This record gives sequence, structure tokens and C-alpha cells, in this order.
Amino acid sequence: MDTNMKIPSFWSRVSAFLIDLVILSIIGYIFGIGFESYLSSIGNYALLFGMIITLFYFTIFNSKIFKGQTIGKKLVNVEVVDKNGNFISLAQSLYRSLILIVPYFTVNIKVPGIEYSSFLDLLIKIVLTLLIIGVIVFYIFNKGNRQSLHDILAGTYVISTVRQEEYFPMPKVKKLSVYIFYILTFFLIGFSFYNYRIAITQYKTLMTISKKLQDINGVINASVSKNLSTFYGEKKSTTKSYNVSLTLAKIPNRISDVEDMSIVKKGVDIILKNETNIDSLDIISVTVNSGFNLGIAKKFKSYTIRKNPADWKKLID
Repeated sequence: MDTNMKIPSFWSRVSAFLIDLVILSIIGYIFGIGFESYLSSIGNYALLFGMIITLFYFTIFNSKIFKGQTIGKKLVNVEVVDKNGNFISLAQSLYRSLILIVPYFTVNIKVPGIEYSSFLDLLIKIVLTLLIIGVIVFYIFNKGNRQSLHDILAGTYVISTVRQEEYFPMPKVKKLSVYIFYILTFFLIGFSFYNYRIAITQYKTLMTISKKLQDINGVINASVSKNLSTFYGEKKSTTKSYNVSLTLAKIPNRISDVEDMSIVKKGVDIILKNETNIDSLDIISVTVNSGFNLGIAKKFKSYTIRKNPADWKKLID
């Protein structure tokens, strides 16, 4: 296909995207502050609101309604068109935006009815992660026409607003980008399944505790991890810590009040009763946080309390 469309430089498109992100972050933060209480109460599901805002922005502006230009694209003189150089319809722009945006906003959201860390949950995360990787890999390595994955699937191009005088064949998708994507897909799937097998056997207790913490009334999200820290000084020393993160709808303004929260005490009590190697731990660290994350803007307040298991037992008793 001969065309006079001019493919912009790598950094032109990146610059446009960064400008759009700044605009979206401002919109998102204003929205977040206006609905802070509600957004804080729904945890990661607040990301869906950020997704809707972002989808609306890119779908409308990249379509023929605004001549294929978001504010960022307009400032750097690039535009979205189809293979014939025409501005794309609203439906085509929506399809393109869905591929680009949905994976980023949903990869860390629990799907209702699907158990967290289950095999099906793993498969969904792999697919979403591959779409994210594809967008990045094809844009970086597909140097001929700079089509990213969402452009390839939607049949679109991002071009300069200035056309060339001469016509020339439009470069095809570089095979290197395809090969790199296949290689990364192979490693991601292999690594994910390997980690999943380890998690089932070695991290079964952690997963059980995490689920019990999640079931505490008032806890929106919960996560746990174990860490071994090594310090080198005059004498080498190691510290075994158990880290807990609890996301709540609201937390007190003083850390002294956080210690007395029943949710914190219930969470630590679950750890003390279910962790088989509790006596080997040096520190149990509990972080409570509250706020919202829209993906394009976030606001959080958090406190961390670190005590050894013996001191936690005294506090609970």
C-alpha cells in the first residue's frame, strides 16, 4: 500500500502520551477528592472509575469527532487514522482504546466469583499482562510503522499531521517485535505456572492467612509476605519479618489509636494462631492504609506498627 503518511518519531508519540497522562491525573484527582469517601470504601474497584474516565477521554478524542487528536497529540502534531489515512469512527476508536486501557486497569482487580490466586485467576492475569507487554514491545521494536499492539488489532496508525509530498509503501510490522513478543510470552507463561506450583506448596499458609484477613469485617484488601533481611556491620545479623498490609475504608489520625483498633488486633491474632513458625519471627509488621487509587490518580494515608510476636501477644491479651 502506497501512502504519503509520515510516521512520527518515537519520542513525539511518547510526549503526547505523557501530556495526556498529566491531564488525566488532574481530572482523576479532582474526581477522587470529590468522591473520596466512596472510592476509599471499594478498594481496587475504584480503578474501574479511572478506567471509564480514561476510556472516555481516548475514545472521544482519538475518533473523527476531534480529528484523531487527544490534547497531547494536538500539541505534538500527531493524529490517529486508519490504513487509508481517514479519521476513525467512534466504534473503532473504542475498540482500540479497550485493548490499550482495560488490561492496565483490571489486571489487579479481583473478578467476582473467581477465587483469588486460583488457576483461573492466574490465566486471566497472564492474558491481561500479555496485552500490556504487547503494547510496549510492539511500540518499541516495531520501528517501521510504529504500530503498537492496539494499533495492529484495530487497524490504525499514529501519523504526523504533515503529509509527505511523495508516496511510498507503508512499512510492515517488524518481525523482530513479533519474535520478542513470542519469547516474552513463553517466559511469562513458564514463570507464572512455576510460581503457581510453588505457591500451592510452599506458600499455602500465607494464602490461607491472607484469605482469613480478607474476611475480617471492615477489611477491603489484605496481603501478607515474609522477608529475611541481612545486615552487615561489625557482626552479621539477620531479621525475619512478617509483613501485613490491611486496606480499610477509614483509619484514625494518630498511630496510637491504630494500635488499639480491633481490626489490627484481629489480624495479628489470626497470624499468631495460624503461622506455624511464629517463634522464629523477629518482627510482625502491620501496615494499615486508607485512600483511593484510580490508576490515573491516587491518595493514601498509612501507618505501620512493628512489634515482636511477644509484644503483640501482650497487646492482644
